[in-house]
Amino acid sequence: MKKACAVLAFLLLPGCANFPRATHAPAAPGNVYRGVYHVHTEFSKDSRVSLQQALAAGRKAALDFVVITDHNNRNAAAAYQSRPNKEGPLLIIGEEISTPDGHLIALGTGEAAPKGKSTEELMDWIHARGGYAMLAHPVGKRSAWQRLDLKGYDGMEIYNFGHRLYALNRAATGAAFGFLHTSAFLKRALDRPDDSLAAWDAQLRKRPVAAAGAADAHVHFRMLGLPSESLLMMFQAVTLNVLADAPDERKIVDAIGKGRSFISFDTRGLARDFRFYAEAGGKIYQMGDRAAAGIKTFHINAPGTAEIRLLKDGDLFAGSTGPGIEVDTADAGVYRVEVTKDGKPWIFSNPIYAD
Repeated sequence: MKKACAVLAFLLLPGCANFPRATHAPAAPGNVYRGVYHVHTEFSKDSRVSLQQALAAGRKAALDFVVITDHNNRNAAAAYQSRPNKEGPLLIIGEEISTPDGHLIALGTGEAAPKGKSTEELMDWIHARGGYAMLAHPVGKRSAWQRLDLKGYDGMEIYNFGHRLYALNRAATGAAFGFLHTSAFLKRALDRPDDSLAAWDAQLRKRPVAAAGAADAHVHFRMLGLPSESLLMMFQAVTLNVLADAPDERKIVDAIGKGRSFISFDTRGLARDFRFYAEAGGKIYQMGDRAAAGIKTFHINAPGTAEIRLLKDGDLFAGSTGPGIEVDTADAGVYRVEVTKDGKPWIFSNPIYAD
């Protein structure tokens, strides 16, 4: 059946190329490291989180890494290096830069960004140091990006939990958080980011753009609950899972910048076992890769029984309910996966780009 479907796909007969097959095949090998992206500490004026609190919350949430992105500085780097307790998780120090067009996250530069530069100049500066330029909260009512058509950024946030909290009615949110267990509150608060996904798909039709899910964790004493409880809630809200050879800062930064990652709402279940990859010409292609022309088999393994949707250029291409599916196609396009559980969003993959 697989060979017959592949031949028909090659002949471009409709209806067979995107016919999914249920599968229980083992996932492709690779290490998945689970972390939280976009966290503010006391080195940002709008947060009171110490590095020790961030590390403690990361350990309690069983994270492998936490990406610190304080506003317009990297002062957390020196404090992190001089800490007496060397316990994990790994802290990766980035920076959220205020630009004329919006907030830009710099990863992997090793130094603070210069002042007084245009957005384009800042992106060039980041790339000259081997880093990655990622758009923070590009869509929304607060601090949205003014020019999504810029070509110099490597990725964008498609989900931002901090801004999701801003959008909620504060009185209702406070009451819900006061009476519900954290996981129950998160299950109610986490939803599909329709506007962000549409903006991302529009950019993907033009060029590769990596996606990230952001906690955007700012904790004030005025926030819901105690500071430590609020921080832990944000660390449990949205997780960034990266494919890397080792839990090394450079490898994790490269994985984020190149889109070798997927986003998950782990309150619906741990997603570390999710896999999305393609086989073509005897080679394996992971998220962020460009697959060769010809017949490709897309493999999707969910962490459990779930609703799996394979999208091509932003539109539904194939889907099924189960622990996994395989799909053959010869069509070129940008392929990404969304997984839902009981009708609620669970996992968003980065794309595989197929020639």
